[in-house]
Amino acid sequence: MKKIIAALATFGFCYSVYLGWFLSADPSRPILAIISEDAYRQVPDFAATAYLELTEYSLAGQLVEGSPAIPYLATAFDLEGYKNQEVLFLVQRFIEHGADIDAMSHGYTALNGAILANSPELVELLVALGADPSIAAQRQGMKYCNALASLEFALCIDGLGKQDLSRVIAVLRAET
Repeated sequence: MKKIIAALATFGFCYSVYLGWFLSADPSRPILAIISEDAYRQVPDFAATAYLELTEYSLAGQLVEGSPAIPYLATAFDLEGYKNQEVLFLVQRFIEHGADIDAMSHGYTALNGAILANSPELVELLVALGADPSIAAQRQGMKYCNALASLEFALCIDGLGKQDLSRVIAVLRAET
Protein backbone atom coordinates (compact mmCIF):
# COMPACT_ATOMS: atom_id res chain seq x y z
CA MET A 1 0.00 0.00 0.00
CA LYS A 2 2.85 2.39 0.82
CA LYS A 3 4.40 1.72 -2.59
CA ILE A 4 1.11 2.58 -4.31
CA ILE A 5 0.81 5.82 -2.37
CA ALA A 6 4.45 6.69 -3.12
CA ALA A 7 3.93 5.93 -6.83
CA LEU A 8 0.80 8.09 -6.95
CA ALA A 9 2.57 10.93 -5.14
CA THR A 10 5.52 10.70 -7.55
CA PHE A 11 3.19 10.68 -10.55
CA GLY A 12 1.28 13.69 -9.17
CA PHE A 13 4.49 15.62 -8.62
CA CYS A 14 5.85 14.78 -12.09
CA TYR A 15 2.53 15.67 -13.74
CA SER A 16 2.43 19.00 -11.87
CA VAL A 17 5.97 19.83 -13.02
CA TYR A 18 5.06 18.86 -16.59
CA LEU A 19 1.91 21.04 -16.53
CA GLY A 20 3.84 24.01 -15.17
CA TRP A 21 6.49 23.65 -17.85
CA PHE A 22 3.94 23.08 -20.62
CA LEU A 23 1.72 26.04 -19.67
CA SER A 24 4.64 28.42 -19.22
CA ALA A 25 6.23 27.53 -22.58
CA ASP A 26 3.73 29.66 -24.55
CA PRO A 27 1.62 32.49 -23.07
CA SER A 28 -1.42 31.39 -25.12
CA ARG A 29 -1.54 27.88 -23.72
CA PRO A 30 -3.31 28.49 -20.39
CA ILE A 31 -6.00 30.56 -22.13
CA LEU A 32 -6.57 28.08 -24.94
CA ALA A 33 -6.55 25.18 -22.48
CA ILE A 34 -9.41 26.81 -20.58
CA ILE A 35 -11.66 27.99 -23.43
CA SER A 36 -11.13 25.32 -26.09
CA GLU A 37 -12.59 21.84 -25.96
CA ASP A 38 -9.92 20.44 -28.25
CA ALA A 39 -6.70 22.37 -27.61
CA TYR A 40 -4.45 20.79 -25.02
CA ARG A 41 -6.69 17.97 -23.84
CA GLN A 42 -3.91 16.85 -21.51
CA VAL A 43 -4.46 20.01 -19.44
CA PRO A 44 -7.60 19.98 -17.28
CA ASP A 45 -9.49 23.31 -16.97
CA PHE A 46 -8.86 23.44 -13.22
CA ALA A 47 -5.10 23.07 -13.75
CA ALA A 48 -4.93 25.91 -16.29
CA THR A 49 -7.12 28.11 -14.06
CA ALA A 50 -4.94 27.30 -11.04
CA TYR A 51 -1.85 28.15 -13.11
CA LEU A 52 -3.30 31.60 -13.86
CA GLU A 53 -4.12 32.09 -10.18
CA LEU A 54 -0.83 30.88 -8.72
CA THR A 55 1.73 32.36 -11.09
CA GLU A 56 2.80 35.87 -11.90
CA TYR A 57 0.95 35.50 -15.19
CA SER A 58 0.43 38.97 -16.64
CA LEU A 59 -3.06 39.21 -18.03
CA ALA A 60 -2.93 42.91 -18.90
CA GLY A 61 -0.82 42.75 -22.04
CA GLN A 62 -1.43 39.15 -22.95
CA LEU A 63 -1.61 38.06 -26.56
CA VAL A 64 -3.40 34.93 -27.71
CA GLU A 65 -2.15 33.59 -31.04
CA GLY A 66 -0.63 37.00 -31.80
CA SER A 67 -3.74 39.11 -31.13
CA PRO A 68 -4.76 41.11 -28.05
CA ALA A 69 -6.56 38.71 -25.73
CA ILE A 70 -9.88 40.52 -25.28
CA PRO A 71 -10.87 40.74 -29.00
CA TYR A 72 -9.61 37.19 -29.52
CA LEU A 73 -11.76 35.88 -26.69
CA ALA A 74 -14.79 37.82 -27.95
CA THR A 75 -14.54 36.22 -31.36
CA ALA A 76 -14.28 32.76 -29.74
CA PHE A 77 -17.63 33.22 -28.00
CA ASP A 78 -20.33 30.94 -29.41
CA LEU A 79 -17.97 29.16 -31.80
CA GLU A 80 -18.11 25.41 -31.91
CA GLY A 81 -15.40 23.92 -29.75
CA TYR A 82 -15.21 26.83 -27.29
CA LYS A 83 -16.80 27.11 -23.87
CA ASN A 84 -18.87 30.28 -23.50
CA GLN A 85 -18.84 30.44 -19.70
CA GLU A 86 -15.06 30.14 -19.69
CA VAL A 87 -14.78 32.89 -22.32
CA LEU A 88 -16.94 35.20 -20.17
CA PHE A 89 -14.88 34.34 -17.09
CA LEU A 90 -11.58 35.11 -18.86
CA VAL A 91 -12.84 38.34 -20.45
CA GLN A 92 -13.85 39.59 -17.01
CA ARG A 93 -10.60 38.40 -15.43
CA PHE A 94 -8.42 40.03 -18.11
CA ILE A 95 -10.21 43.35 -17.72
CA GLU A 96 -9.98 43.20 -13.92
CA HIS A 97 -6.22 42.80 -14.37
CA GLY A 98 -5.82 45.83 -16.61
CA ALA A 99 -6.22 44.50 -20.15
CA ASP A 100 -7.41 47.13 -22.61
CA ILE A 101 -11.09 46.39 -23.17
CA ASP A 102 -11.04 48.52 -26.32
CA ALA A 103 -7.89 47.03 -27.88
CA MET A 104 -8.16 46.50 -31.63
CA SER A 105 -7.37 43.28 -33.42
CA HIS A 106 -7.71 43.14 -37.19
CA GLY A 107 -9.81 46.31 -37.08
CA TYR A 108 -12.25 45.16 -34.41
CA THR A 109 -12.62 45.73 -30.68
CA ALA A 110 -14.04 43.00 -28.48
CA LEU A 111 -17.41 44.78 -28.60
CA ASN A 112 -17.32 44.77 -32.42
CA GLY A 113 -16.44 41.06 -32.30
CA ALA A 114 -19.30 40.32 -29.90
CA ILE A 115 -21.67 42.12 -32.28
CA LEU A 116 -20.37 40.11 -35.24
CA ALA A 117 -20.75 36.92 -33.19
CA ASN A 118 -24.37 37.95 -32.40
CA SER A 119 -23.74 37.44 -28.68
CA PRO A 120 -26.02 39.66 -26.55
CA GLU A 121 -24.65 38.14 -23.32
CA LEU A 122 -21.10 39.10 -24.24
CA VAL A 123 -22.14 42.55 -25.52
CA GLU A 124 -23.86 43.21 -22.20
CA LEU A 125 -20.82 42.08 -20.19
CA LEU A 126 -18.39 44.15 -22.25
CA VAL A 127 -20.50 47.32 -21.97
CA ALA A 128 -20.96 46.73 -18.23
CA LEU A 129 -17.17 46.38 -17.86
CA GLY A 130 -16.56 49.67 -19.65
CA ALA A 131 -16.25 48.93 -23.38
CA ASP A 132 -16.66 52.11 -25.41
CA PRO A 133 -19.58 51.67 -27.85
CA SER A 134 -18.50 54.75 -29.81
CA ILE A 135 -15.34 53.06 -31.16
CA ALA A 136 -15.91 52.11 -34.78
CA ALA A 137 -14.89 48.95 -36.57
CA GLN A 138 -11.94 49.81 -38.83
CA ARG A 139 -11.50 46.71 -40.95
CA GLN A 140 -9.55 47.41 -44.13
CA GLY A 141 -11.20 45.97 -47.19
CA MET A 142 -14.56 45.64 -45.47
CA LYS A 143 -17.22 46.59 -48.04
CA TYR A 144 -20.15 47.17 -45.72
CA CYS A 145 -20.68 48.53 -42.24
CA ASN A 146 -17.17 49.91 -41.84
CA ALA A 147 -16.29 52.92 -39.66
CA LEU A 148 -19.52 52.73 -37.67
CA ALA A 149 -19.94 52.93 -33.89
CA SER A 150 -21.35 49.83 -32.18
CA LEU A 151 -25.10 50.46 -32.44
CA GLU A 152 -24.85 51.65 -36.05
CA PHE A 153 -22.52 48.71 -36.79
CA ALA A 154 -25.10 46.25 -35.40
CA LEU A 155 -27.96 47.96 -37.27
CA CYS A 156 -25.99 47.84 -40.52
CA ILE A 157 -25.11 44.15 -40.16
CA ASP A 158 -28.72 43.37 -39.21
CA GLY A 159 -29.86 45.29 -42.30
CA LEU A 160 -27.78 43.04 -44.54
CA GLY A 161 -30.28 40.29 -43.67
CA LYS A 162 -27.78 37.50 -43.05
CA GLN A 163 -28.42 37.29 -39.29
CA ASP A 164 -30.96 38.63 -36.83
CA LEU A 165 -29.16 40.97 -34.42
CA SER A 166 -32.32 42.23 -32.70
CA ARG A 167 -31.24 40.99 -29.24
CA VAL A 168 -27.77 42.57 -29.60
CA ILE A 169 -29.36 45.81 -30.83
CA ALA A 170 -31.73 45.81 -27.84
CA VAL A 171 -28.79 45.46 -25.44
CA LEU A 172 -26.87 48.28 -27.14
CA ARG A 173 -29.90 50.56 -27.11
CA ALA A 174 -30.49 49.86 -23.42
CA GLU A 175 -26.87 50.65 -22.59
CA THR A 176 -26.54 53.89 -24.56
